[in-house]
Amino acid sequence: ITIHQAFIGSEVVDWLFSKVQGFTDRREAKKYATQMLKAGFIKHTVNKSSFSEQCYYTFGDIAAALASCNLKDSDGSHSEPDRDTLGPLPTPGTGWAPPP
Repeated sequence: ITIHQAFIGSEVVDWLFSKVQGFTDRREAKKYATQMLKAGFIKHTVNKSSFSEQCYYTFGDIAAALASCNLKDSDGSHSEPDRDTLGPLPTPGTGWAPPP
């Protein structure tokens, strides 16, 4: 059976470990792949919920996975660390000028 644009789990782990900085070993890359599956960025071809390097996957619905990301706290407010902060702007005439 041919599954359009499918890839095997070990390829995901290999790619993450070789292309993404921050993993100290393949085990960490595999844990990250498991999180990608849970978040919906990849999906199992037969709808299993656990990640395996021997199984086949396709890319999930990225829009749906991103929709589950939320910057608001459970009460609907933004927590202080989530808010972008802009420092004071330089006073005009203090010698600062944008690059030409």
